[in-house]
Amino acid sequence: KIPTTTIGSFPKPSYLPIRDWFDSARGQDGMNTEKTTLEFTAYEENRKEIHEDLFLKATKEVLTIQENIGIDILTDGEVRRENYVHYHCRHLKGFDFKDLEQRVVRGGAYKTKLPAIRNRIEHFGNFYAAHDFLSGQSLTKMPLKFTLPGPLTIMDTSADCFYNDRISLNIDLAETLNKEILQLVQSGCRYIQIDEPLFARQVDDALSFGIEGIERCFHKVPTDVTKII
Repeated sequence: KIPTTTIGSFPKPSYLPIRDWFDSARGQDGMNTEKTTLEFTAYEENRKEIHEDLFLKATKEVLTIQENIGIDILTDGEVRRENYVHYHCRHLKGFDFKDLEQRVVRGGAYKTKLPAIRNRIEHFGNFYAAHDFLSGQSLTKMPLKFTLPGPLTIMDTSADCFYNDRISLNIDLAETLNKEILQLVQSGCRYIQIDEPLFARQVDDALSFGIEGIERCFHKVPTDVTKII
């Protein structure tokens, strides 16, 4: 039998307190993505309750769907994330999620305002991935896969106002991902996925330094962990 899985994200139930960034971009020329980003920023800063019960409820619904159709390696549906790229970046030093910058993204697909990189990228040390993995894994006996954005994809979904050097930025982003991944491994996660759709759009960058970035992401990850790209 060939093990089955899903790419990662599921539609968010309406009862969750956050919107989906990518859903707001569809058919809107990116106009609503700025609003979604700022709304999530305000939610993170001003919320008086954690809403953990709602996120667990949504995660359980997503897991049950996958279990019922016979999926072998489940995902949590990324229900906590307004955007699988920005959610990672919100846990890093150097990103500005208030004063957004306008950029053309996804190979010219649309124009929108994005979080800005204004200082050196560093990890805060609060490991969100392990928390989210353990929360989801507690709801199922099936193995859970965890997904993270790759460095090139982060670059294309943010505005670099500091580095002006894609190779150096790639290295620093990969280092932050490696920290999250190693913490995931310690938490028992054995299926870890890096999403790098930008390899298909930026082939020269992928070949010249993107693959090295992926290797940095998985540095010191043991052989019993399945690495997915």
